[in-house]
Amino acid sequence: MRPRAIRPIDAAPAIALGPILCPCDFSAASPDALRLAVPLARAYGAEIVGLHVIPTKLPASGGFRSLANPALLRPRLRDDLSRALDGALQPARAAGVATKPALREGKPADEILKVADALPAGLIVMGTHGQGAVDRAVLGSVAETVIRKATCPVLAVPPAFLAVTGWPRTVLWATDFSPDARLALRYALSIAEKARADLIAMHVLEGQDRRRAGDTGRAEERLRGAVALAGGAELGADAVVAAGSAAGEILGLARARAVDLIVLGASGTGALERLLFGSTVLAVVREAACPVLVVRRR
Repeated sequence: MRPRAIRPIDAAPAIALGPILCPCDFSAASPDALRLAVPLARAYGAEIVGLHVIPTKLPASGGFRSLANPALLRPRLRDDLSRALDGALQPARAAGVATKPALREGKPADEILKVADALPAGLIVMGTHGQGAVDRAVLGSVAETVIRKATCPVLAVPPAFLAVTGWPRTVLWATDFSPDARLALRYALSIAEKARADLIAMHVLEGQDRRRAGDTGRAEERLRGAVALAGGAELGADAVVAAGSAAGEILGLARARAVDLIVLGASGTGALERLLFGSTVLAVVREAACPVLVVRRR
């Protein structure tokens, strides 16, 4: 393994990760997401806001009851959920992190985005799927909506991920050299430095680019230059250039190198960028075995 030069924590690129918003649906995915949020909150001096959204409608299988607000059907529901949410945040408080519970009613994705903007949140940490097939479909759609529309970074935690300390040992920053990707690099560097983690910088040559002689060498130079320009010269990074499908190559490298965190820049607002976002970023989020941090410019 390559030797690592570690800079002091206070020399890390200046980013803010607080307040950290943790949506909680009380599924098995919620504790894993919180387990990742706690060390980040401690390292960045951030408060964790635990949010549970009471859906305004029950699932369609509920018959006529699906037209009613669950809170109206169960008068004590808000009190019960408030206690449950307070209990879910107990591990964070035990770790010395300030917490705040929040209950909302409405569509989960909409309310998560509203609360994130109102705080304003520096980071959203959420699970990508629930346990059962229905839960996976519903929570998956909520997570994808939040990732697409949030104005702050979103850390998506897969259901199979078991966080022990929450700290990554290897961080993979994959870039297309867009402005969002450059911003994502600042987050990757900061987290890697605080976690004392190895950093991998990756670019995937697609289409005609992968057939041009010399593109690999130029891409490696751009990767190293980007890391140095962002303030990571002393930390250093492995520069990896691959050819093929962006999502497939990112996922393959993450598996091969036992990556603990993937950091990606979100796409912009144009039609082509939205298409690329859907085909690359969401594909990585859906399939990655490790958490994926998606960063976009505000």
